[in-house]
Amino acid sequence: MIPALVQARAARRSLRIWCAASSTGQEPYSIAMLLKEAGPMLSGWRTEIVATDLSQAVLEKSKAGIFSQFEVQRGLPIQLLVKHFTQNGEFVAAQLPTSAAWCSIVS
Repeated sequence: MIPALVQARAARRSLRIWCAASSTGQEPYSIAMLLKEAGPMLSGWRTEIVATDLSQAVLEKSKAGIFSQFEVQRGLPIQLLVKHFTQNGEFVAAQLPTSAAWCSIVS
């Protein structure tokens, strides 16, 4: 999927991804890992992830990037866990430098 997005946005060298209903953050961090893994393909690009949810409380948790072992072990390959997270007691912290914005959607 990333190569197709890169091709479609080549003239702008900018990629903005909206992660709707992002809840406690696994989704936006998964996207950030994909972008980081794309490495040279996105060199010199402006990338941004916009994470939104109805609940401000879950967005605050998402911003912190702190997850329990259970939360990160569901579907995340161990190689990515070791590469992009730091162990902090019983929790792990995301180590992904990316431009991200967390926004609450209020109806």
